[in-house]
Amino acid sequence: MLLRIWSGRRQRGKLNKAIQAFEEALKIRTVEKYPVEYAQTQNNLGNAYGRLSGIRDKEENLTKAIHAFKEDLKIETAEKYPVGYAQTQNNLGNAYRMLAGVRNREDNITKAIQAYKAALEISTVKKYPVDYAQTQGNLGNAYVDLAGVRNREENLTKAIQVFAENLKLELSRNLLWNMHRLRIILEPHMMILLEFEDKEENLTKAIQALKRL
Repeated sequence: MLLRIWSGRRQRGKLNKAIQAFEEALKIRTVEKYPVEYAQTQNNLGNAYGRLSGIRDKEENLTKAIHAFKEDLKIETAEKYPVGYAQTQNNLGNAYRMLAGVRNREDNITKAIQAYKAALEISTVKKYPVDYAQTQGNLGNAYVDLAGVRNREENLTKAIQVFAENLKLELSRNLLWNMHRLRIILEPHMMILLEFEDKEENLTKAIQALKRL
């Protein structure tokens, strides 16, 4: 227990120093003088706040993370900096998903889904397969979260569709570990769908998807 506490304190200290460094950098890297560097630093700041939220003051630090990501997106637009835009949208989605565990669950999950979809407009399977797979996985998990709030069958169906799309990429890469991971994710949600109407149809879809594994 003492070792765990000490490790947590060391990590918190490093993150606080990183945040201070990023905030100092932003005094020089202003949006007017150095817009690209400003955006990159804001993204780094957002990631640092996001990690710190896992240690203390979750709501406060996630709110700061979201603000930093939004500052980044003022510069890194889809038109000018598509790769940075997509990565930051994915980070923003993660922050909203985590914030949903603290407050305004439905609203923040919905915002997370919007952010992931925005990222996927850039991170296509053909151009950026790794980023695509990561964001698709996040989107699927967000739909699962939303299913716990509203429209359970509809959102679980969407989650399964997203995971099934990811399967195509995972299978083509022949990564056994990822296939096993996706099976663990897919199978329980497909079984949940069998509680609803059209049980025979849902069972057929479940079997077909799991056979791909």
